[in-house]
Amino acid sequence: MQLPEITCQDCCIYNGKQLKLPSATIGYLDQPILFEMEKCTLETEWIYGLIGPNGSGKSSLARAITAKAFPGFPDHFTTVYLDCCSTETASEGLMPCDYIIEGIQTRLKQIKRHQEELELRLEEEEDMEEITSKLAALYEQEDELTTSTTEEIQQSLRELEFEQANLLNTTLGQLSSGWKYKCRVIRALLAHPDLL
Repeated sequence: MQLPEITCQDCCIYNGKQLKLPSATIGYLDQPILFEMEKCTLETEWIYGLIGPNGSGKSSLARAITAKAFPGFPDHFTTVYLDCCSTETASEGLMPCDYIIEGIQTRLKQIKRHQEELELRLEEEEDMEEITSKLAALYEQEDELTTSTTEEIQQSLRELEFEQANLLNTTLGQLSSGWKYKCRVIRALLAHPDLL
């Protein structure tokens, strides 16, 4: 899917808890101005939904944020965009529980990379208080993710009736799109992205 083009004068600003997106024009080659966006502040660990008429640019904006297309978008900032049409063919052979564990492991790797970057900055004696605060939050996230057990994941799947439908041992490729979407929701929620 084609990413929209973002035109703006400023860059994103991230302070560890909020991501500030600049005013921007979002469009495509065939439609240079899909919409114009005012400055916007997104809180981390919140779940956002976009509401508007068909063709107004909701999916385009969500894809641009997920792809980090805004200038200055922090590399380590994790986003998940759950749309109704996405497919992840690389995971089709996994069972639901394994698919969710894979998402948590991916998130843990991202956290580890960000921790390493911040620890290097600490050695360079940059703003130690800010970096120490960010590191503490990352270590807390890491602890939360590493304590997610297979049993907790299985419980989440049971709550969404995977067990009743006898789907716990079915590969993603064999699930209907509705069941796959439920897996994606659980995976996203348990991986604790910065923005969902």
